[in-house]
Amino acid sequence: LVTALKRRHQHRMVFTRKYGQGPYECYWCGKVIYRMRGVRYHVDKMVVDHLNRIRHDNRIENLVASCNRCNTTRTDETRPFAFL
Repeated sequence: LVTALKRRHQHRMVFTRKYGQGPYECYWCGKVIYRMRGVRYHVDKMVVDHLNRIRHDNRIENLVASCNRCNTTRTDETRPFAFL
């Protein structure tokens, strides 16, 4: 269980090690967003997003900060073609 949980959050750990605790700018819309532990949804919450469709591809160049709105409304068609 601990190993599965660690893998599930690995992308967040990789991103935070590289870019710190924030605030961040949403990769998609440019909005200023914040890391909020324990908050399920908030308009200003930062979500670590994968540029490609491979959820376990946690290379730093594949991870971006995204606001909740952009993270939930984007489709695969809005992802950069270079990463598909």
